[in-house]
Amino acid sequence: MNKRKLIEDSKDIGNAIGIVYQTNDYDAFKFMEDNREVLQSRVERLKQSFSEMYIPCPIIINQNYEIIDGQGRFNSAKELNMSILYLIVEDANIDDCRRMNVCQKNWTTWDFIESYAVTGNINYKIILEFRNKFPYISGAQNIVYYLHRSQDNFDGKILEIIKSGNLKIKPGFEESYEIAVNLKDFEEFNKELITNYRFQLAFLTISKCGKYCHERMIRKLRQLPKSLVVQPRVKEYLQDITYVYNYKCGKTEEYIDFSYEERKRNGYR
Repeated sequence: MNKRKLIEDSKDIGNAIGIVYQTNDYDAFKFMEDNREVLQSRVERLKQSFSEMYIPCPIIINQNYEIIDGQGRFNSAKELNMSILYLIVEDANIDDCRRMNVCQKNWTTWDFIESYAVTGNINYKIILEFRNKFPYISGAQNIVYYLHRSQDNFDGKILEIIKSGNLKIKPGFEESYEIAVNLKDFEEFNKELITNYRFQLAFLTISKCGKYCHERMIRKLRQLPKSLVVQPRVKEYLQDITYVYNYKCGKTEEYIDFSYEERKRNGYR
């Protein structure tokens, strides 16, 4: 459908309310002192999005040209030398700005995942299938870590990668199902552990160690059933698991320090 036809059809179903203006006079606009700070990281993300595909979305200002909504969009358009689209709402003030942001609901990580899955992205379908199979795994981040059998190669940008639609699940992800099944075995000793974000990461870490034997772990836990408790960090979980795993270590059992194995894997001694 061409633009002229779209405009003609729109006239049949509604009336035009308000006027959207366009300008390149950036100095005409003002920031409200009480408005929230504009993060440059957000501006950079918006600039990247605008460069890929620009969908016009006017900022909202009052009669004094103070920006009520759209500070990030304004800065991004300005830095790209793009025109500013704006809509004037007379007498709008900082209270209206706050009210708008309270009412707005940003997309959650799961909103992005479900949206990409619906459009047929197999990588995101795999995430949803994993969540349905193992609902006790906490959050999208840990699910992706499990599917990759690692936290590596994401450079701390896992959520950004997920939301971009560019996440690729590595072949062999089915191996992660066994790790998730084994995780459930800890419920016998402490129900809180299997849903604990940090314990899940700790268990993923020891599962990557080729020396780990799950049967041995469960056998030792039955000798020390109350030894694993909720901890504040992954490091403490690795220490507790190491203690239990090597409890009364027999002659045929190799002593394994999982904390050391993790440090060694990361190049530390």
